[in-house]
Amino acid sequence: MGNEGSMKTHTIRVGYAGVHLGTYYAEEHDQFGRAITGLHKLAAEIGFVLIPGPGPIEGREQGAAAREFFDGQDLDLLLIHAASCSLADPLLELAELGVPLALWGVPEPVTEGDVRISSFVTLEIFASTLRTYVGRGSPAGAGRTYKWFYGEVDEPAFGDRLGVTVRALRAAKTLRGARIGLVGDVAPGFYNLTFDEALLRSKFGVEIVRTEIRDVVAAAKGYGSEEVRRVRGDMEAAARAVHVDQAAMDRAARVYLALRDLADASDCSALAVRDWPEFQELYQMSPLLSMAWLTESREIPVACEGDSLGALCMIALAAISGNMPTLVDFGFIDRETESVLLWHLGSSPHRMADDAGVTYEVHSTLGRNNRGGPWGVVVDQVYRPGPVTITNLSHGGTDLLAMGGRIDAHPSRGFSGDRGWSSAHTLDGHPIGLDDLVNTILVAGLAHHSAIVPGDWTAELTEFGAWLELGAIHRIASSRALQVDR
Repeated sequence: MGNEGSMKTHTIRVGYAGVHLGTYYAEEHDQFGRAITGLHKLAAEIGFVLIPGPGPIEGREQGAAAREFFDGQDLDLLLIHAASCSLADPLLELAELGVPLALWGVPEPVTEGDVRISSFVTLEIFASTLRTYVGRGSPAGAGRTYKWFYGEVDEPAFGDRLGVTVRALRAAKTLRGARIGLVGDVAPGFYNLTFDEALLRSKFGVEIVRTEIRDVVAAAKGYGSEEVRRVRGDMEAAARAVHVDQAAMDRAARVYLALRDLADASDCSALAVRDWPEFQELYQMSPLLSMAWLTESREIPVACEGDSLGALCMIALAAISGNMPTLVDFGFIDRETESVLLWHLGSSPHRMADDAGVTYEVHSTLGRNNRGGPWGVVVDQVYRPGPVTITNLSHGGTDLLAMGGRIDAHPSRGFSGDRGWSSAHTLDGHPIGLDDLVNTILVAGLAHHSAIVPGDWTAELTEFGAWLELGAIHRIASSRALQVDR
């Protein structure tokens, strides 16, 4: 099964500016040449475009010339290399570009006799100048916001640290100009998933494109039987077993086609679909397989229950990881195994399943104890074992959770739908026990949907939030007393 399309990728452009004072020995130790050669190699490995600036740079005048050069280069990051000791004058010129800054210092070539480089001292001067002299109040990611690097360009730790930055900035760039198609609205009663469109536009550069559910249903009914049969065949071939009738599969295929064409026509990077109750009232079906298939076959993330903030998180995780995410609840807390059931009702892409694969089932909750149901089709699967990254945007889109976990085998297979038992959780790069995790979720008042993706991308996600100046959700230690998080 080949993908019919894929999520847009964005190239990250990194500028290089090497600064020094002529009374030190940057040129004699080939600091500039080795840096550019090594960065070109990393650009090919990590996936970015390197823009070397004019240089070497010494003093304000040459800093101003470099600023003028970089001003037309559409940079996503400027790497300022303290190749030797330097005053802060060129830094002040370069900071005026208003792009995210990386400050890079290198070790001394000798540790005795006359000082040759004095790079780390310059790193201190530059960092403190940005913090105290350039000042606060600049746009997100500009001016005083910076990340430090220290080490030789060919050291693995240097490349690893730069890779985190490139992936984090790629997520931020992917969101700028992204469009999320909101089909319907937030699911009934889910007030905690509401958001401010103006905030999403100003903070992330994201636009919301609204579509009525009845229009999607009307479009779904209009596709020819041959096209529907082809899509249904592709869907059925991807499942280990199909436990719904052909009519339900046909409706799932038709809604998939309608969502696919909506995303294409509106140039949407992701969709947020209110999958109940209107789809049942208007079309006697659940669109969860349709949504999962859009992610699986076209690599367009789809959030359930009209969660636009969840869709935004899914775009960011996809851009960081290169893989497709899904949306889950913290469905059950198991104190015996110190684990949490990451669960939802069946809209995850098939690629997340363990070796047992997926089956297609009727919805496990909609329609039960009511007339008219049950409805289908949903994807039933258990997530494959391995590390996972968990995130959500809470408080209307201002605060970010960047948490790690691990999907492992568990005595219980969990509730019907898409699910996996997660344990060994980390927050802020440190283990967080189950009691503290539960306390953090509830005291901080986190949104009840979280986006997850395979792999440990917590460093990238944390840095993504830092560049965008989002509030970070930190551990709130459990207590028997009332706790208030402001």
